[in-house]
Amino acid sequence: MLTRGIRLRKRRPRHRRYAMAFESPARAVLAFFRPKADVGKGNVLMRVVSIVLTGLFIAVNSAYSIAASENGEVYSFHRPDPKVKSADIPIANRVGDLELANSTQIPLYSLSMSSGRTESGPEIFEPKSSKLDFNLGNDISGQLAAYAHNEGIILVPRDWVVKSAGIGADGSMYLLFGPKKPDSSYMLYRSTGACVGCAVDEASLYFDEARRRAKGDEFMFYRKSNLIRLLSLNDFEQAYSIRVKTGNPVDGIAYFDGASDFMFFDVQISLPKKQHKLAQAILNQFLLQKDGIRR
Repeated sequence: MLTRGIRLRKRRPRHRRYAMAFESPARAVLAFFRPKADVGKGNVLMRVVSIVLTGLFIAVNSAYSIAASENGEVYSFHRPDPKVKSADIPIANRVGDLELANSTQIPLYSLSMSSGRTESGPEIFEPKSSKLDFNLGNDISGQLAAYAHNEGIILVPRDWVVKSAGIGADGSMYLLFGPKKPDSSYMLYRSTGACVGCAVDEASLYFDEARRRAKGDEFMFYRKSNLIRLLSLNDFEQAYSIRVKTGNPVDGIAYFDGASDFMFFDVQISLPKKQHKLAQAILNQFLLQKDGIRR
């Protein structure tokens, strides 16, 4: 495992909290994820980036290709193969319902996945609470389910299944969800755990600070890419979309905090444009969770 000293950062201002009122045009994060008609030529594009999970091998097609040089890696990608599964198939078990702030309930699942942290087989993640302080209308909550994992709760389209999942010895994690009948839709959640080199490499695609740090510490890093459209939400969070010519658009949120033991997180979802409000709800819940942990 790579080990590097982590510099301390001065006290930072509170993260901005984003309302869940999807109809509010004043919220930059929501405007960013509106369909093409609302954002002009921002033809959004999907991508998936592979992540190194220490002690863990996930049978997923390579999601990016690299042309490496001293000037950084050139980023390109392909949609994940929806038919690929982990060597150890992840298992989801319904454990009840998750109650949201407006008292609506959605299905709640535990997750069992291959792990590099245990010698006794898969690791099981049970929900720590059956309540979530997150307000959604019935029209949106009726389309969602919740899954427990190492870092909390993640919202997923209700009729989808977990395709691939795993956690590494350093806490890095990979979750891939998709519809039962595969198409171009998918949802990816990943974190680099305590691996510093992995974090600055992956985050360099979205954050200038991570790119500078990677260069200084002689880690791998990405060049800036014109494939990715970024919107800075604050010092630690970037909303993004990636330009594609075909298939469903993809939107995501990348999180990087160079002063944290666990620096980089990323959630990314590809849905048809008509389901953009569903994508907004999933991404906003990720923002809310990260803001709450670090507030």
